[in-house]
Amino acid sequence: MDYGHYRAQDHALGGRISLARESAMQSIEDTACQLGVTTQIWMDWECDRASPESYHMPLITGVLRISLPWLVAGQGLGPTPFVSASDVEEVRRELHSATVDAISAQNRVQELLRRLQELDLENCRLELNRPQ
Repeated sequence: MDYGHYRAQDHALGGRISLARESAMQSIEDTACQLGVTTQIWMDWECDRASPESYHMPLITGVLRISLPWLVAGQGLGPTPFVSASDVEEVRRELHSATVDAISAQNRVQELLRRLQELDLENCRLELNRPQ
């Protein structure tokens, strides 16, 4: 998956760890605590000064909600980009506006169909009453 200009497979493990933590909106302190490591160890991982032990990898994927292939190689299920409440609210407003527009268009189409039917009926009456 491509995260804007960030291509996970083009970056080292530390960059992916950092991106995943930031996407999960977790602090370094909270994430390190959840894994039972010091903040310094976590920062060393993010800066590629050290690598997590193999037994840490599944713990990291669980805490950050990413797949092991993504963590190791940048392939597979990575972090979900952060979506703010204002982003959701904006889409809801747009959806409401589009729904109102669609209902209005549907009502207009129904009115035009009704008028067309009336005109067709009137045209038929004129045809029947025309002298031959």
